[in-house]
Amino acid sequence: MTAGRYLRRGGLVVAGLLALWGLWPRMGPPGLSVVGDGAPAVVAALDLPADASVDAILLRRSGALRHLEDVARLCRGRCGPGLTVLRVLGPGGGTRLVFEMSEMDGIAVLDRGAPLPEEIALCIARTIAAEAATRWGDPGLDCAGPRRAHIVMPYGL
Repeated sequence: MTAGRYLRRGGLVVAGLLALWGLWPRMGPPGLSVVGDGAPAVVAALDLPADASVDAILLRRSGALRHLEDVARLCRGRCGPGLTVLRVLGPGGGTRLVFEMSEMDGIAVLDRGAPLPEEIALCIARTIAAEAATRWGDPGLDCAGPRRAHIVMPYGL
């Protein structure tokens, strides 16, 4: 074998390793981000370890996605009632939890300007904590509705 072949094979191995590194799922920096309808009540009910990395989006109804372009881009029509777990691969990746609460009992009080009911806030907080703890598995909680998990490829692939 010539040195040129070794260099080509070595270059292919390095390129392959860089591609895998770019697609490897990462946890974001430790921190908590909960946005949407009833977010303050959910944040108050959360009890997470200091190193947890959580991004949760709370939607009263699915039509609210049109106002959140970056989340809608990640959902690509796959988010629906209940919990959608989006595992974003690549740089800036991590996990986004999208809660579409339209079919949860008692959620209609938000339309009247009332705060998120405590039992719903606790349910969502428990689900967020369980998802943060299990990473890739299904924690088995169903209080937030049906759970869907999707892998989102980087760069719109």
